[in-house]
Amino acid sequence: MKKLQRKTIGLALLALLAFGGVNASAKQTGAARQQILSAVVVSIDMGARTIQVREQGTGRTLYVRVPEGRSLRTNLATSPSLPIERLLPGMVIRDIVVQ
Repeated sequence: MKKLQRKTIGLALLALLAFGGVNASAKQTGAARQQILSAVVVSIDMGARTIQVREQGTGRTLYVRVPEGRSLRTNLATSPSLPIERLLPGMVIRDIVVQ
């Protein structure tokens, strides 16, 4: 009887771990759609409010749209957060959310 109870509890725990792992995996794939990265500004298009950036880790080039009134985090100690109007090519911006 004790052996049957141990097997039942073992199977229940195994099923709980398996379903918990599937649930965690599903949550990670949904979060993978948004990436937070750091990049170097290549060019700025004020009319379209977009900036072309080169990702530091991989070197890939992306276009990022910046909403009106939004500031971007930079690596400058004197101005850690700047609007798109104050950015210059060559600046490093941090924590860009790309979808």
